[in-house]
Amino acid sequence: MQVAALRAHAGSVLRASPETLRGLLDVIGDTGGEFPKLAAVVSVGAPISDSLRQALLDRGACAVAAIWHDPRLGIIAFGDPSGVGWRIANETQFIEIVDANGRRTLPWEMGGVAVTSLYNYWTPAIRFTPGWRARPAIGPDGRQRLTELAPHEGMF
Repeated sequence: MQVAALRAHAGSVLRASPETLRGLLDVIGDTGGEFPKLAAVVSVGAPISDSLRQALLDRGACAVAAIWHDPRLGIIAFGDPSGVGWRIANETQFIEIVDANGRRTLPWEMGGVAVTSLYNYWTPAIRFTPGWRARPAIGPDGRQRLTELAPHEGMF
């Protein structure tokens, strides 16, 4: 029924979780034939992989916007429109890349993502580790970015 609705509303914008979007791609693959593209897909929740982003562009949407949202912390980062890396929501979060001991890594080293919320004024600054690894980078606009973002269990 949902696929029929998507076919009927080609050119619409779909907002869904990464899991739902993976399922949509499976259904599109199973139905065969041409599937009308959506104007855009907005992924909200855990970060999506580059391969999922590319598959959505190839088979389901004209554009993909990805928002890394954690229920405890709000928006942490959003996919760079270029398709490479993640822009950090610097206005609401302070992001650090840290080693297993919680110390900041060197600027080119892979490490765990640590997030300190800037809008939670009721509690002291607490560093959260949402379970992802990344390599820090600086974009052409001078803003901090995360590259090679991937889930990581057991780092902390």
